[in-house]
Amino acid sequence: MLVSLTQPSAINLSLVVSRQLLVGAKHLEDKLSVIAKNSSPNASPVQLLVVSC
Repeated sequence: MLVSLTQPSAINLSLVVSRQLLVGAKHLEDKLSVIAKNSSPNASPVQLLVVSC
């Protein structure tokens, strides 16, 4: 019984961590995009694409 209660908790925890990583990655991507645009307004689309990946 303890195992069946522990497994869903582990799954829920991994989902929470995954969501936090996705939010963190999106936030970082947005920040890098702003920095790239501000520091190099004439940058080629290829340079901006590398930053956003």
